[in-house]
Amino acid sequence: MTIGAIPPDLREDFVHALEARTSVKFAELPDEKKTELAKLQSSAESFEAIFVKGLLDQMRRVRFAESPSPVREMAEDMAHQAMAEQAARGRPGLGLARLVFLDTAQSVVRSEPRPDTTQP
Repeated sequence: MTIGAIPPDLREDFVHALEARTSVKFAELPDEKKTELAKLQSSAESFEAIFVKGLLDQMRRVRFAESPSPVREMAEDMAHQAMAEQAARGRPGLGLARLVFLDTAQSVVRSEPRPDTTQP
């Protein structure tokens, strides 16, 4: 199934899932809504990255034998941040970003367009 022009920063799997859940055709949405959906996806992925980083940080705190140096702690923290961001933006990741996106995107695609307040 071809959807039409999906912005490069919007994941195709998210768009397919949104179309299946709402019966709204992505290609028919106004550009304003497509932009909102791209921002929503980014926020949902950031949320998942924060969640995954918290999990990794908690796992790191559970140590039995060694006491790591501050340099090692910093290196592990940076590695956990990178892994969390990659997991959130990967396919499928944990799926948390997709759930947040789909639940919120339904209200975005069904909302009425905002009136243009720039014209008198």
